[in-house]
Amino acid sequence: MTWLSAKLNKRIQIMKQEQEASSTGGFKQTYKSLEIIWAGIEPVSVSAAAYVRNVQIEDAPTHKFTVRKNKAANIDIYGEGIVRADYYVFLLNTNIPTTGRLFKILTAMNIDEQDEQIQFLAKEMGMLDVLTGVIK
Repeated sequence: MTWLSAKLNKRIQIMKQEQEASSTGGFKQTYKSLEIIWAGIEPVSVSAAAYVRNVQIEDAPTHKFTVRKNKAANIDIYGEGIVRADYYVFLLNTNIPTTGRLFKILTAMNIDEQDEQIQFLAKEMGMLDVLTGVIK
């Protein structure tokens, strides 16, 4: 599977959104890092953005991520192509190490049913500052 190695050229974090009690009595959203893995990233074409497996989805994906399945095996992220919780991909900004692009995973698929690759379709949410948890 050496042909896949060259395509997995970005280091990403798979994160899960959680609620944490705030000092004001409410809740604030935090992101817990689950795995740091290599991935390939591609923008999704406009024509493919509205449908996944011939079903129209509410949030149109903007990017496609490909990862090795064995590297994401510890994450219970998909079943039947449905994402079970609020999972995110964090792509670190190499110029400013505390910020990066945040993508919400909309669906995850086992590519060609071979149990070798997982493909995430994701929507870009904006820039995340990991120190403050603020999305810009």
